[in-house]
Amino acid sequence: MAEIETVSFQYLDHNLPESLIDRTAPWDVLEPEQSPEDQIRDARIAAISLITSCLSQVISALGESNATLTSVATVVWSWALALGLPCAEGMTVSRRAELLGVTRASLSKRMVEIVTVHSLPVSQFMKAEGSGDSYAEARRESIIRTNAKLNGELPTVPNAGRSV
Repeated sequence: MAEIETVSFQYLDHNLPESLIDRTAPWDVLEPEQSPEDQIRDARIAAISLITSCLSQVISALGESNATLTSVATVVWSWALALGLPCAEGMTVSRRAELLGVTRASLSKRMVEIVTVHSLPVSQFMKAEGSGDSYAEARRESIIRTNAKLNGELPTVPNAGRSV
């Protein structure tokens, strides 16, 4: 059985012994601070995860029976662009895709997947979140108008502040 610590002190001088004082605050339990050693360990684990993912995708692209320089380069450049590496600077994603002979969307899709899977912030080569929403909406409206035109219906065109 555990021994109970006996502490003697004087109530009159209003000083409690340190062993009776709980110096923790609610935020210490709810949001504990991470020690620098833990942060370094977590950063190492995240870096190893990124390197492993990147290499496994490159190796997978190389291992395909119909592997081409373009397919492997697409994987490599999508990683470089998603991570914002210095080797990717000086050229837009559209231009890089054009040189590789692939669509910008294929590079962009890979970049978004990399950033999402690894919980990374978007790189300087990527559009900010939500920037494609207005384009997507305009594209949907265009498809609806085209389909209506093909079906012989008159599409409704928004007024856009014009008078008749």
